Amino acid sequence: MLAAWMWVVSTGVLFARHFRHVWPDILLRGGKVWFQVHRGLMLLAVSLISVAFTLPFLYRGGWSKRAGYHPYMGCAVLGLCIVQPIIALFRPAPLSPRRRLFNLVHRSAGRWLQMQAVVCVYLGFRQQALLLQGPQATGALVGWGLWIMLAELGLHFHSISPARANQVVQHMATWFSSAGNTGNTGNTGDNDDLPLVTLEDPSPPPAYVFEKTLMLVHQLGNILFFWVLVNAVAKV
Repeated sequence: MLAAWMWVVSTGVLFARHFRHVWPDILLRGGKVWFQVHRGLMLLAVSLISVAFTLPFLYRGGWSKRAGYHPYMGCAVLGLCIVQPIIALFRPAPLSPRRRLFNLVHRSAGRWLQMQAVVCVYLGFRQQALLLQGPQATGALVGWGLWIMLAELGLHFHSISPARANQVVQHMATWFSSAGNTGNTGNTGDNDDLPLVTLEDPSPPPAYVFEKTLMLVHQLGNILFFWVLVNAVAKV
């Protein structure tokens, strides 16, 4: 469960929100890199979470009546994890009038799911079978939540900075006529990033060094927090 939320989900969400314009000319199995990575990681996350969800029932031999709110919240998290990819199957075409509504629902559900999962993990650490003592585990869990927020904020403010905005505007534009010829590309990753063309500006496209560097640092931080939490669990 920790691996699913600390690595797989957080990485997949960052790719979907902040890496849409990175590697614009590279296709991965017929789709944009960000879309294929996001979809693959989210499907992997659902599989890992489903397996982790069943383990306590096997350990306890059924439903535990002394586990407090954790199992109820866990059921809600798993249910929403399964609903999210089902929603994605009905993704409208890029220029569909329903596309904005889909984006709002899918992204809002994803944000709510992340927040709910953090609370659920914390409640799980307070269970009798896994009552982690001392500030080590609590500090690592709080630090992990703040670490995800810092990565999100860093990428967000960098993306809206004037320098970055000018670079993107100079080097990328949406080719709406091409979208009309290709039809519904909702399942190929072209969705929000319709075919892009280079404008007259002869300067090279942005290398997105900041995004790639922050992603690497984010993964290293995840490794640190994951090691601390696993080490705390091993001492129980």
